[in-house]
Amino acid sequence: MILVSNALGASRSERSGGIRFGSGFRRQDYTSYIRCSYRRRFMALDAVFTLKLDEGLRDDFMAEAAAAHRTASQVARELMREYVESQRRAREYEAFLAEKVSAARASLGAGEGIDNAEVDARCAARRTSAA
Repeated sequence: MILVSNALGASRSERSGGIRFGSGFRRQDYTSYIRCSYRRRFMALDAVFTLKLDEGLRDDFMAEAAAAHRTASQVARELMREYVESQRRAREYEAFLAEKVSAARASLGAGEGIDNAEVDARCAARRTSAA
C-alpha cells in the first residue's frame, strides 16, 4: 500500500482510493509511506563488493572522499561507472578500427589501392604546391 499525504494532514491510500483524516491514520500506512519514499529516493543496492588494499591507500582514499563530502561507497561507485564506460568506449573503438582495417584490406585486395611510392609522390607534390 502506498500512502500519499498532503499538507493538511489528509492521507489517501493508493490501493483503496479513500481519504482519511487525523485519527483514521494507521501506523502501517505510515510505515508503508516511509518505506516507499525511501526506496524512491535512494538507489536500491543489492550487492556488496569487498576488496583488499594496503592501509595507506585506504586511509588516503577515505580522507579524499571525506574532503569531497562524499562517502567512500559513493566515490567507489562513481569510479566503477567511469571504468565500465571507458571500457565500453574502448571496445566500440576497437570494433570501429577493425572494420576500417577490414574494409581497407578488401579494397586493396580488389586492386583499388595505391602503392607507397605513388602516395609519397602525391604528398611531395602537395607540399611543393603549398609552399
